[in-house]
Amino acid sequence: MALEEASVEFHHVHLYVDKLEPLHVYEEKQARLSEFCSQTSATASVAERRAQWVALGGTKDPKDFVSAGQDIVDQLITGVGMRISASAEVNGTRSVLVQSSALEGVKYLISAKTEQSEIQASKRAKESQFDHL
Repeated sequence: MALEEASVEFHHVHLYVDKLEPLHVYEEKQARLSEFCSQTSATASVAERRAQWVALGGTKDPKDFVSAGQDIVDQLITGVGMRISASAEVNGTRSVLVQSSALEGVKYLISAKTEQSEIQASKRAKESQFDHL
């Protein structure tokens, strides 16, 4: 009996984070970025591009940027140009699949507990009464 060669392929990286924004927040950011890219000239100065971004609702001042504690989905959308291709909110968990435009490119599945699941867990903990010695 001949042994068959096993085939293993990389599919995605799964990240668990403390918080994810609702999907509409990321969709609005993606739409704003798409509009910005369609309006921006390759010869525009940084100041011109900054003014266009602010006009589209991008209000963060680059001087206020802090590299730690950022929203990873926002960073992948804004900094790397990835887009959300799927999302789900089930059983107290919110997840988004973020990927590049390449069909075989990297995919990040990012998950977090929803606010409701955190509230329910807190209520259950308060309601629990333990009978200890």
